[in-house]
Amino acid sequence: MRFRSWLGRPFVVGAAIALLAFGCAVAALSRYGMTYDSPALFYSGDRTLFWLGHRDVPKALDLRGSNPPGFTTIFTASPAPGDPVSYPAFASLTAAITARLFPGLEPVDGHHLGLVLLHALALWGYCVFACRLLGRGAGIARPSRSRCSHRRSAMCSKSFMANPKWAMGHP
Repeated sequence: MRFRSWLGRPFVVGAAIALLAFGCAVAALSRYGMTYDSPALFYSGDRTLFWLGHRDVPKALDLRGSNPPGFTTIFTASPAPGDPVSYPAFASLTAAITARLFPGLEPVDGHHLGLVLLHALALWGYCVFACRLLGRGAGIARPSRSRCSHRRSAMCSKSFMANPKWAMGHP
């Protein structure tokens, strides 16, 4: 296929936007800060990753209990001991995996890299969904080429929301 025909595809445009955002975020990774509850999020990810590698250790995934033998991390379950239970396991596990895969990064930056990666994937998915919902050029390059005219854009967006099958391209 020609290069130009690939440029108009929502998957490619969404990937380009997501890669650009990912590159900018990785460049600024060392400037990311820590919120008061970030240590608990990172602790829960490290603990879950430990459990995946040590399934025979009793209560390795009991986030409210004490640390199992052999588990080490620089993060604590603060500000409250029960906090790690309330965080999303997938995001914290992704953060722990990227911190383990890139040991040359600072531990906080390694964990943030996983969250930035999830952000880029979500941005790509959003771009693809928006192109399917509003047309190829909506919000990317040429809004006038979307399925709706500018005069009826509010009415068109309401009809897209009312009929999700139509928004996803199904008859």
